[in-house]
Amino acid sequence: MLYRKPRAEPGRLYGARRSGENPVMNIGLLGCDRQILDLLAASVADGGRVAVACDLDAEAFAAVVSRGLCERTLSRDGSWESLIDPRQSDVVFVGGDGWHEGRADAVRRIVQAGRPVVLSHPLDLSMLWAYEIDMMRNRWDGR
Repeated sequence: MLYRKPRAEPGRLYGARRSGENPVMNIGLLGCDRQILDLLAASVADGGRVAVACDLDAEAFAAVVSRGLCERTLSRDGSWESLIDPRQSDVVFVGGDGWHEGRADAVRRIVQAGRPVVLSHPLDLSMLWAYEIDMMRNRWDGR
């Protein structure tokens, strides 16, 4: 019998930490775009917070800060490796603006690590890349 990770309780995100009675979701950002900004705004309004930001240019970071979604003091980590650490964030939001092969490789590694990922679409026009990510997600029990 294969070991499966426990699923979330109904009405609670897997891995979400509790602070008192309200769940707090720590969010990692890898790039940003309009769709991710909207999702991030909804998540922050529901008690989430941006814990790690990677691969954000100055314009994207300014957009996140101007909407009040994170503190100006949040460090923009140049390396995406911190997104693999489950102590840093509960979920990784991946934006499509400024998409490049380095970000595609980062998504592959994050999925292989079994981290929950939310992707903005379309990220890459290659269906082969999307199929590869889905195969990894299934193999490594990612979400």
